[in-house]
Order: sequence, then structure tokens, then C-alpha cells
Amino acid sequence: MPFYSEQELQKIGFKKLGKNVLISTLAQIYKPHLIEIGDYVRIDDFCILSNSIKIGNFVHIAARSLIDGGKAGVNFDDYTGAAYNCIIIASSDSYRLEGFFGPFCLPEYRKKHFDKEVNISKFSVIGSFGLVMPGVNIAEGCSFGAYSLVLKDTEPWGFYTGQPAKRIRDNDKGIIEMTRLNTIEIIDKESS
Repeated sequence: MPFYSEQELQKIGFKKLGKNVLISTLAQIYKPHLIEIGDYVRIDDFCILSNSIKIGNFVHIAARSLIDGGKAGVNFDDYTGAAYNCIIIASSDSYRLEGFFGPFCLPEYRKKHFDKEVNISKFSVIGSFGLVMPGVNIAEGCSFGAYSLVLKDTEPWGFYTGQPAKRIRDNDKGIIEMTRLNTIEIIDKESS
């Protein structure tokens, strides 16, 4: 997978850019001046990132994922991720046909448009083909099965799956210690 060099990343013009960031040269970045990226972030081939996005530390966004922060924003906390083909959006038209929709719609004809912040809390991961809709707050330690449709806020440390996603079981909190140890080892390797 070809990644941008550090110099190439600097030229893109991100609002914030951390260290040890890997972004595929095949990813598409729109409005980078609205995008903040922390340390140890990897964004794979064919991802699309657009509008207001804040990505914490140790975050992975796998190939073919679409993240659109709209005006409200999509926020990835530390130690989070999106598996292959995820869609996470903070902005959407209504498709009940109560008004017109799409990019060529004049404001007076757009009756319903949602622009609500999406938050993905620490230790949470969205499974392949997951769809997270505007306004959702994913609590700490949540994971989602493939093809999950996330329409509502979640409760901490749960595994969710389905369309719409429902809590199936509790998640183990052992990942907290594993991520602490992993972080220490990575930083130790860098300093030696």
C-alpha cells in the first residue's frame, strides 16, 4: 500500500496533523483544513474523508470507508477504528420526499436535512460495512458486527449487531490494559 510521505502530508493542509500518520495515496481527502489527525493513525486505500473530522491517537480506518463530518463533525476518540467499507456520516438529507434533496437543491426547497455530530468513544470499533447515522454517540468499549446499522446512542462496553443494531452481549474490558501496554511498547521502540 503506497502512503504519503511526511512532507506530502504536510502539504495537504490538515487543520492538525500528528506524528506517525500513514495515509494511502489512494485515499481521497476533501476540505483537509477541517480535518484533525492525531498520532499513530492509519487511513487505507480508497477511503474518503470529507468535511469536519477529528481523529484521535491510535486510530485505523480500513479500506473503502467513507467518513463525512458535514458541519457538525465526526469524532474518533483514541483507540478506535472502522473496518472495511464503513460509512460514518454526520450529515444527510431526509428521503421521505418532504422536500427536495441533493447537491443542487436550493435551501428553500430542502425541508429536512440532518447535520448532527457523531462521536466514537475510546476502545470502540465499527465492523465491516457498518453504517453510523448522524447524531449517534457510541459509548466507550462498543463493537459492532458486520453490516450493523447504528441509528441510536449506545451504552458502554457492549457488542451490537443487526439492522438496526441491538446490544447482544457485554464486551470485556481487558482491551484497556492491552492498549496501555501496546502504547508503552511502541513509544519505547521509538525512543531506542
